[in-house]
Amino acid sequence: MIIKKKEITYKPLIKLRKLFSKIFLSLGVLSFLFFLIIVTYYFSSGMSKRFPPLQFIKNVDRVILDRYIGFSLFKIDDYFKIKINNFKYLFIKNELDNIIINIDQKNLYNLELQRQQRLGKIQKSQTDLYNFSIGEIIYQGEKFPIKLRVKGDRMIHYQDKNGTSYKVDLRGPKRIWGLEEFALQKPITRNYVYEHMFHKLLEFNNLISLKYFFINLKLNDTDQGIYAVEEGFSKELIERNKRRNGPIFGIDEVVSDDTIGVVYPNVLFDLYSKNYWLENYPELIEKALAKLNNLKKNNINVDEVFDLEKWATYFAIIDLSNGKHGAISKSVKLHYNTVTSKFEPIGFDAQIDSDYNTDFLLLDFLNPYNKKCGAYCYDREWFLKFLKTNDGKLNYEFINLYLKNLEKLSSDEFLSNFNKKYSKKINFFNSQIYSENSKKTRGLYKGLGLYIFDQDLLSKRSQYIKDRLNRIDKIEKLQLSLKDKKIIFDNLNKSFFKRLDIDCKGKETKESYIFNGLEINFDQNCKYSIGDKNIKPYKNIFILNNNIEIEKNELTDLDEIDLIDQAYYLKKDIIINKDYYFPKNKKLIIEEGVKINFESDALIVSEGSILFQGTRLKPIIIDGNDGRGSLILSNNEFSFNNVIVKNLSFPKDKRKILYGGINIINSKLEIENTNIKDSNSEDAINIISSESLIRNLIVKNIAADAIDIDFGTLSFENISCENISNDCLDASGAEIEGSFLAGNKIKDKGLSFGENSEGAISNVNFQNTKLGIAVKDGSYLELSKYKLSNNEYDLAVFNKKKEYKGSTLLINNPEEKNNLKVLIGFKNNIIKDNIILKEKIDNDEINKLFY
Repeated sequence: MIIKKKEITYKPLIKLRKLFSKIFLSLGVLSFLFFLIIVTYYFSSGMSKRFPPLQFIKNVDRVILDRYIGFSLFKIDDYFKIKINNFKYLFIKNELDNIIINIDQKNLYNLELQRQQRLGKIQKSQTDLYNFSIGEIIYQGEKFPIKLRVKGDRMIHYQDKNGTSYKVDLRGPKRIWGLEEFALQKPITRNYVYEHMFHKLLEFNNLISLKYFFINLKLNDTDQGIYAVEEGFSKELIERNKRRNGPIFGIDEVVSDDTIGVVYPNVLFDLYSKNYWLENYPELIEKALAKLNNLKKNNINVDEVFDLEKWATYFAIIDLSNGKHGAISKSVKLHYNTVTSKFEPIGFDAQIDSDYNTDFLLLDFLNPYNKKCGAYCYDREWFLKFLKTNDGKLNYEFINLYLKNLEKLSSDEFLSNFNKKYSKKINFFNSQIYSENSKKTRGLYKGLGLYIFDQDLLSKRSQYIKDRLNRIDKIEKLQLSLKDKKIIFDNLNKSFFKRLDIDCKGKETKESYIFNGLEINFDQNCKYSIGDKNIKPYKNIFILNNNIEIEKNELTDLDEIDLIDQAYYLKKDIIINKDYYFPKNKKLIIEEGVKINFESDALIVSEGSILFQGTRLKPIIIDGNDGRGSLILSNNEFSFNNVIVKNLSFPKDKRKILYGGINIINSKLEIENTNIKDSNSEDAINIISSESLIRNLIVKNIAADAIDIDFGTLSFENISCENISNDCLDASGAEIEGSFLAGNKIKDKGLSFGENSEGAISNVNFQNTKLGIAVKDGSYLELSKYKLSNNEYDLAVFNKKKEYKGSTLLINNPEEKNNLKVLIGFKNNIIKDNIILKEKIDNDEINKLFY
């Protein structure tokens, strides 16, 4: 018997099959070509020598796959072992306690509405988020009446209907697990058993710790799987931790405006069990709150407000566990001890990260250049409240307590005793969590790979802390300089923290701590040492000579410059091959047709007035010849009329940090009918703290920013940019009014308007840019008669820097009625034709697109 294959005869399906075949073939070819290019580049560029293949793959795995996707190629064996262990739980139940929440359909519906509201799918009043529903818990055959609501400020708490987090309060006198209020949430929300371990570290050190453990949960007849029980902030918590009942404060994360938020000290403190404390102890609350608020204002010392011994211990635990999230001001709660009248920490939401940001101690917040604090750098001022006194000096009392606790907690004896007492319970809970398909947490979302508990986390962190403490008394490669009778310790951006002993004749040896950028007074009668190594001036300190003569070549000495009636005139072409200086109280007029050629990477520096007076037929030409030379014009009046500037670089003056081919500082500036092109500097022209007027300026073929305005004012008419690698017009802290601003082929932003800039601009036309207009960091811009086309994004209003308020952009009267591609960050606004645009996203998501 012959079996014939059934063929497709329907023509549309045949065409569709052919189309998909072509698509898959094209994707395969493109993927192969892309892979081939990457491999070729890897071996031909020298990268393979810097990163051998295995190390390169590990780096990609760690930095990209594991960090963002939550999956590691090098943990596949562990994933396999967990899944094998997990298989037995298909047939048996885990050993955790079981609870059931019974709730009727009406109250269940109320909970679902709260979840939908948090997801942004429905709009209701803010108070609806905090309304409770009624139900009961059944535990070991006993019923407990409860009220509950949906909780959590991250989507991971409420995205999954069968994994929603709840806040639960018991109604009536009965208690379950000795608790009156608690949260129920999936273990991933606090990174599984790590949070339990964190609270046991607190308990072991006699700090206030929450009950935190795991149970199996059923909601009516639906099995919700394993949940974590997290104790609430109540009288029971305080008294269980052997303290007299006292108020608990935290930062209000809900009520916020332009000046109040979650970044210390711009915070508002809230009170748990507010009605009870205000009704019974109003004066106590008033005085406790006054302490917190006076500390924010530097009106009171930290040791008068906080129990420094307990906070030093708490910070050491944070460092040992790598749970920095639990130390930021919005996480840790404040118990006011009514016996000592000082605040103690209540550990909360540590979010222990076993993989990243491990090369950091809270002590490193002292170094403003250390960015390894990652997502928590914004709260530096909170940690400095402990590490420094109100006058900005080191808080030696707290730092010594903190270092002592770091030493104690990182000792082998401490870890051994802790593990003897708690490791069995920690491992039990962890084995039960493995019974589920527990995904790796990525903070705001679930990773692709499985959660793996690092049994060696505390020992690895302990060793890291020991190494850091040992280095405090080692001089290593410390860079020092002596200037104006001060010793300056500066290792550029390399972080360090050292203990310095100062031994002066006839005086007791003084102990000090030093870190990046610190200065201390130098006394030649004293000995300075770190560990057993002396710091010897004139031997291992580089002496800065304040009397170094700076060579100044007077521009007026050039033969080409004439003095006529108390003014200097340049009428001939000149060549600049060294730095020249034009002094203040003098005036230089550069006449039409003159050419200024830089033959070396030299400077023209002027504090006297210079007027570039070219004409349309005979413009003045300033030529850097392949990217050399720059101008620094300051503290006077300058004008550019009919000037062509090309090929300039940036100043190489090591006494200054300047980025422009042309730099205008603290001056009055006029620019008319001028072209700037082919610049190799970071800014083609940088105008700083000046009063500027620009008419008819063309900027073209620029390697970075075209026009950078830092502070001051700018009035303009007709600025045009083309082929700019960064921004066309970048304003920071400036006041700007103008019309006719155009740009084409701009690889970053047409207009970047930031750092509290204000202004109004009409007749704007940006096309073929990455982002047409960015308004950010507390700025306000009115935009009218605009045309934005063929841009990747047209408008973005957002916060790049957390210390600034939100920004506002008003737009009206478009030249074309087209759909704008708009991004708006939270707490920022775009008002289009008197209508506020509502759709907003997280500022961090916008930043990822452009920085």
